[in-house]
Amino acid sequence: MTTQPAARQGRTLVFVLAALLLLAGAVGAYLWWPSGPPAPPEIPLDSVEPEVARAVRGARAAVVKEPRAAATWGLLGRTLLANEMNTDLSLVCFLEAERLDPKDPRWPYFAAGDLLNLGKGAEALPKLRRAVELCEPGDARQLAARLWLAETLRTLGQFESAEDQLNKVLAVAPNEPRAHFGLGLLAYERGQWPACRAHLEKCVGSPQARKKACVLLATVCERLQDKQNADKYADLATRPLKDPGWADPFLAENARLALRKRDQTRIVEQLQAAGDFKQAAALATQMAADFPDDSSAHILAGRVLPRLGQYRRAEEHLHKARALAPDKIEVYYLLSMVYLEQGKVLQAQQGDRQKATRLFEESCKQARWVLARKPDYGFAHYALGLSLKHLQRSDEALAALRQAVHCNPEYADIHLALGEALAEAGKVREARYYLEQAALLAEPNDPRPQAALDKLPPRDDPKAKASGPRSVSSPGK
Repeated sequence: MTTQPAARQGRTLVFVLAALLLLAGAVGAYLWWPSGPPAPPEIPLDSVEPEVARAVRGARAAVVKEPRAAATWGLLGRTLLANEMNTDLSLVCFLEAERLDPKDPRWPYFAAGDLLNLGKGAEALPKLRRAVELCEPGDARQLAARLWLAETLRTLGQFESAEDQLNKVLAVAPNEPRAHFGLGLLAYERGQWPACRAHLEKCVGSPQARKKACVLLATVCERLQDKQNADKYADLATRPLKDPGWADPFLAENARLALRKRDQTRIVEQLQAAGDFKQAAALATQMAADFPDDSSAHILAGRVLPRLGQYRRAEEHLHKARALAPDKIEVYYLLSMVYLEQGKVLQAQQGDRQKATRLFEESCKQARWVLARKPDYGFAHYALGLSLKHLQRSDEALAALRQAVHCNPEYADIHLALGEALAEAGKVREARYYLEQAALLAEPNDPRPQAALDKLPPRDDPKAKASGPRSVSSPGK
């Protein structure tokens, strides 16, 4: 009769001991964490735009609520980074996120960026190596981490290690312009002029590197006693080219966290230069929604959407931009290109020919509006020439395209359009020159210039000697 109470007492004792052990474990875990969970840093927001301040406060509140979650620390750091705020504070966040989740490559990668901004390159190296190790082999993020590692090694004078990392990138992505530019810089610093030229010429067609590549190539060709090309690259370097910076898949993830318009614009330009038109268009259209009375946001959307074939949506944004800023020349040029592309689609589908003709004529009208105000706007000459070509006004088209090359000889598409028009007109020798220029200036993965060259008759073919009345020694003459 006395066994049941004893059993109950035994079970009760077990439960009490288990509860004590759990409590001890919790207390031990708390004590193991130095001084308990760290508090998020205090962030001064007095001089910050209201929408940025709200985002930072929200991200900090999430850390206070979940101080042991890597995601909340990472979000606070990313919000600071995306809006170009205090580097010391974002570094604290990324280091804590990495400690909490040491298998996420983002945290050492972003921490490395902050360390580099603070001038601590040697401390950034192990972080970048860790990011490379944690990424999926060969994916875009690993390539970005490896490229940044190589660039850091080069700035620290570790040339052989930098070269090794860049060659590993080219083994996966043979046309990667950032890797070729890095190898070009290494060859430049070593005085290896032929190798330097070979690498840099692979960057001339990259929207992210063409200006800086041309600047260096002008000097390299001088060293190689190639004055003609030295002058050509020097001229290209003075053109209004713009290198928007290397696209970064890690930073692209932060695009939605950038709340200032200038930061969003910069990210859209980088995404567009890298060929990520889908994400660029998504961010650009969101900008237009967030800033409906800003013509530049609508222009940005009107510039990106056609790359996805979304001509009607682009046209809507451009009409809004024109209503907001009726004197902005770029709006009319972009409208000219949108009408041109819509006409080409309709023509290719063998649709309404009269409507296609009207679209080409409207494209000409918009381009001429631009040229009446800015005669040296090469892109408007380009749009006009292509539209006239589709209207079968060949002589006028050739004249407009020649003028486009004269005004903007730095763009592959303009050389390609003139080369193709010349080939159709039977001016083979001249066509070859411009198509070869297009091949040099084109992006590494663009097959169009070479495909157009392949259609020309061989050089020893009698037809290949046909040429127009112009000299082809220089694109602007």
